[in-house]
Amino acid sequence: MTTTDVPPPDTTHVPAGASVDEKQARQVAEAAREAEWRKPSFGKELFLGRLRMELIDPWPTPDAAATAKADDFLAKLGDFAKTIDGAQIERDARIPDEVFRGLAGLGAFGMKI
Repeated sequence: MTTTDVPPPDTTHVPAGASVDEKQARQVAEAAREAEWRKPSFGKELFLGRLRMELIDPWPTPDAAATAKADDFLAKLGDFAKTIDGAQIERDARIPDEVFRGLAGLGAFGMKI
């Protein structure tokens, strides 16, 4: 088999109606992108050879509501992670669909980092 003779991807694990094309995925990503930057990017500055510690230090203190929301999410994520059979994932070299559904149900794929 050559690179020009590649079989189509296996989509048997994709639920009906859950198909997202590249254009739709790009639109979602673009809509989530930061529209207005208030500070220079630490990563960009570092890439350009400028270590600007004032961009990351001191670390901002989140408000109480954000902290409570994060703590709640992390507790739910931790409980869910305990139900995942990591050995099975290693054996099968595949993450089961129910893991993806569980993470989606928690909102793990919709978070902005």
